[in-house]
Amino acid sequence: MKPSRLIAGLTTSTILVGSLTLAPHALAEPTTPTPEPTQVPASPYSYAAIGDSATVGGSWFAPLGDLCGRNRVDYPNVLANNTGLQLNETACYGATTSNYQWTRPAGILNSPNPPQVKAIDKNTRMVTIQLGLRDIVGDGTNSLLTKCVSAWGKEYTSMLSGQPTELTGSPCRDTYGKATLKKFDGLQARLAAIYANAKTRTTSDTLVVAVGYAPLFNGAKNCWEGQLIPARDRQFYNDIYRKLNHTIRQAARQAGVPSFVPSKDLGIRSSCGVPGLRFTSLTGLPEASYPMGPTVAGQAHIALTLEQMWKGWKSTHSSLK
Repeated sequence: MKPSRLIAGLTTSTILVGSLTLAPHALAEPTTPTPEPTQVPASPYSYAAIGDSATVGGSWFAPLGDLCGRNRVDYPNVLANNTGLQLNETACYGATTSNYQWTRPAGILNSPNPPQVKAIDKNTRMVTIQLGLRDIVGDGTNSLLTKCVSAWGKEYTSMLSGQPTELTGSPCRDTYGKATLKKFDGLQARLAAIYANAKTRTTSDTLVVAVGYAPLFNGAKNCWEGQLIPARDRQFYNDIYRKLNHTIRQAARQAGVPSFVPSKDLGIRSSCGVPGLRFTSLTGLPEASYPMGPTVAGQAHIALTLEQMWKGWKSTHSSLK
């Protein structure tokens, strides 16, 4: 799908669903090459990247071409290039916590993605795990967004008539709020078990990091990119991310691993913020990132923070020097 079709898709609720739930690998291969980052000397150790759509998201112009939607500028690839660690990336578009141990269909062709835990072995010295979001909001035609668009549909009429307006009410929260929050039951225990299991599969010198999610919105009433979503339902999405990140922190603490949540400076960094500086985007435009996901700037920020964590860990473990 070309970017122009994504822009056109924002004019109707039907095409909006297709655009915002589009798998990264469904976009055409780019004609403009992305320069490869300069690599540091290779490390004898490996880095296991486990995660979901937020992990593999990146730029339209840098897809790796696999059915999991991995990207040359997703944070695992950037981090591996910056540290020299050998990358084992099993993160996959739409993955849930169950896919840590179980095979799942990946992408529109349902090509199986092996259990993500297979990325970890005795040579692994860093593991990042970013799972949990898809357990709560789903994916594709069964996603919370897809369901909510139909709830917002009646209010799109004025937008189609050329009269931009801030949508009102909270039809998404009112219809799906209780069922969505119910999905948090048991999530902390599942995440804690995953983090703990990752620790047992390698050595005590391995850094395991639980990675959270950058919220889509900043909580403000007005949002230039949020006219497609009522303010109260934007807050509903923020509440989901806030609860999810709290759950991830608690699970990490329970398992005895560090966590990182990219959630500061939302006025600038959220989808409502400044293009080029923000970490997430509702539409993926104008940054040419994927809808409802991280921007290249967001992935670079996560990679830089994780690189600093790795350097700090490495400095205190003599066997890694």
